[in-house]
Amino acid sequence: MRKALLLSGYEDKRIVLDESIRLFIAFQAQNKIAKLRGNISWEGDLETLRSNNDNG
Repeated sequence: MRKALLLSGYEDKRIVLDESIRLFIAFQAQNKIAKLRGNISWEGDLETLRSNNDNG
C-alpha cells in the first residue's frame, strides 16, 4: 500500500484501492477480449459494406 500511495500520488488509501480495483477490472476485460481475437467467425461482404458507406 505504501508503494501504491507513493507511485500514485494519492494521499487517501481508499482512492488508491478504488483506482486499483477499477484498473484490475479494465485489465481483466481487455484480457477476455484479447483471448477472443481470431476465434470469432464473421460472414459478410466487406467490399459491399465499404461501398455502402455514406462517409465518403
